[in-house]
Amino acid sequence: MRKQPSNSKQHFILMKRDGFDNQGSLISATSGIQALCRAGYWPLWERTRCKSMVKPGDDLLLYSAGDGKDTKHIVGFAKVERIDTWRAEYAKSYPILLDGVPERILILSKQTLFKRPLSMREVIAKMSFAPDNLKKWGVCFMGGMRSIPTKDFDILMKEIVKVQGEAV
Repeated sequence: MRKQPSNSKQHFILMKRDGFDNQGSLISATSGIQALCRAGYWPLWERTRCKSMVKPGDDLLLYSAGDGKDTKHIVGFAKVERIDTWRAEYAKSYPILLDGVPERILILSKQTLFKRPLSMREVIAKMSFAPDNLKKWGVCFMGGMRSIPTKDFDILMKEIVKVQGEAV
């Protein structure tokens, strides 16, 4: 993949799996994404790939990962307003149980949860990052975060608009 100039906007997919709320009850990936959007921030774990590439102004697509009934979908969008170091104040207000060791935190803006999620199964073949063996496309959504080229982002946004039936 060609590197973009450091001053140009980049695009990422953030992944969230099923987890637990603060009372210890299992919640779906989508519910976790909704809670993080309401809180206005998203942690980047110490092993999250691409975490050093993201910067303010970048676009984020929010992906529900895993094998649950509401997974394998792009369920929302956000922009990176700023990036901060994980601190105790974030831990105190974190809306779900931590499922790793946070290192940095993305402060979100323009969080949008879609009325109708976009099934990645339906569009993965159009993506430049799709594996040759499309039966194994889930490997594209490991590591917590992935950078995607503008071309792929534009395709996904067009598909999202089609699914929504209106501009996002």
